[in-house]
Amino acid sequence: MISAADLSALTELLVDATCVNGVQAVVATKVLHRKRPHLIPVLDSVMVGHYGSERDVGILAGGTNDKKAKLQSLTSVLQSIQDDVSKTDAELQKLGDGLTEAGWPVSTLRIHDILVWTEKEPHGYYR
Repeated sequence: MISAADLSALTELLVDATCVNGVQAVVATKVLHRKRPHLIPVLDSVMVGHYGSERDVGILAGGTNDKKAKLQSLTSVLQSIQDDVSKTDAELQKLGDGLTEAGWPVSTLRIHDILVWTEKEPHGYYR
């Protein structure tokens, strides 16, 4: 679990990244997740749709350059993800340990992302 200050700094970083022309939250988080897989979740439409509102989906998909709106949406979505991950941390860690032993090291945050995506992806391709 990250501190409130770290969550705030992460949110500010993502707001700044998404203010670059053509960079949406999904692009920024996919790139940054690879650098900090224990800190930065991938915020694609499935994750944002599950943890945020329709408004958040539109804002984070590049629907605005309003920094305040992006900050509010990112704060809400990231806090919800962090709350969910912290509730299931022991189970996620156990899965991660098993995967690491099998030669597939993956962060608990990525395991969480995969599990949510599998259940919430609207077309059911992964169920």
